Amino acid sequence: MHAHCVVIEEDPDIRSLLSLALSRAGFEVTTESTGVNAVAEDKDLWSW
Repeated sequence: MHAHCVVIEEDPDIRSLLSLALSRAGFEVTTESTGVNAVAEDKDLWSW
């Protein structure tokens, strides 16, 4: 099982670069442009 990372970044180029780098490092990556979108899209991510 891979660790899961959430990238929240407004700039799509930076978001893509971070996602690529983290994916290559072995992380499962979810990306969103805002924190509000991240919480709304996948509430299961936040069920610690």
